[in-house]
Amino acid sequence: MAKQYIHMPIILDQAQSLNARGGGYLRAVNQVLAIITNITKGVEDPFVGISTTNHGETRLKNCIKYDLSKFCRLVTVHEKNKIFLFFLVKVLNFSYIDT
Repeated sequence: MAKQYIHMPIILDQAQSLNARGGGYLRAVNQVLAIITNITKGVEDPFVGISTTNHGETRLKNCIKYDLSKFCRLVTVHEKNKIFLFFLVKVLNFSYIDT
């Protein structure tokens, strides 16, 4: 069964907020946009080249966090054949990206 990827609309708002910060955050934005583009193009592994974090997320079942640049993370939940891209997190101050 083919995987189905669902990205929450807030991710694009969060990416726009990171983009406004400029600097190293632009790389995190580009990484997220590359993942979404890969999904749109039907790439088998849209996360190619993006590492998972060293520490798992035990508070959410089936959660995988991807390590982006500038201490940012992309949080996903994998449920059967569906993968939900939920939000971007800036780890340095442990907060969600302001939108």
